Amino acid sequence: MNGNTQIDFLTAVGVNYTDIGKLKDRGCHTVESLAELTTLQLKAIGIRGRSAYMIMKYSQNIDALIRVNAKAQGISDVENATGIDRSNIIYIDRTVAPNYFCYFKERHTKKILNRELEKTGPAEFDISKLEPWFINKNHKENETMRVGEIYDYLEKHKMLKDCLGMRELEEIKKMGSAFFRKHFKGKTLIGWKAVVCDIWNDHSVLALCESEYEKDVLRFGHYEFCNYCGRENPILFFPN
Repeated sequence: MNGNTQIDFLTAVGVNYTDIGKLKDRGCHTVESLAELTTLQLKAIGIRGRSAYMIMKYSQNIDALIRVNAKAQGISDVENATGIDRSNIIYIDRTVAPNYFCYFKERHTKKILNRELEKTGPAEFDISKLEPWFINKNHKENETMRVGEIYDYLEKHKMLKDCLGMRELEEIKKMGSAFFRKHFKGKTLIGWKAVVCDIWNDHSVLALCESEYEKDVLRFGHYEFCNYCGRENPILFFPN
């Protein structure tokens, strides 16, 4: 795969056909020319919204750009097109807003906390590079804390922006139970950017785990208490 690749593959990631025409009119036919684009340049030629987001997402990562292009051209050995093992990579479209009321009862929800953090985080990340962290290294086995206590600590120390949220958990769930078991067997993933306060002023957090009753099924749940020792409910951060 070389740098003279045409940009037609952008249709495969949802870029508007008219916007692709605008790029071609200005000579943006190659990987290199796409990588040189900026948000201001896109705006100047009338490309906004989802199309602009997808163009910037892939032009900022040449490996991802080549990978999507290879897939669009029907190349089955996509990993060799980049030379990088991307089997652990989670991709997230940050333009998709989380729908809390798929998981929390709207009539019982008083407030969704820190909604300004919903669209923060990387467009892609290596799940094997997430970093575990513990509030108290001298914890007792099976010791629990209220979700509100942990949340308040993370918020006070400005750590929430680097935590997983609902969109991360949704995309991890899409990878299937075998993928989840490979990385998190027996554990529960907590989305600390997905915390709500209910009408009784209790805090609940969204979590992803394997089903206790159905084989190879992942399920969402929400909790008011957490075993925070890291074995069952690790607090995971994006690497700095």
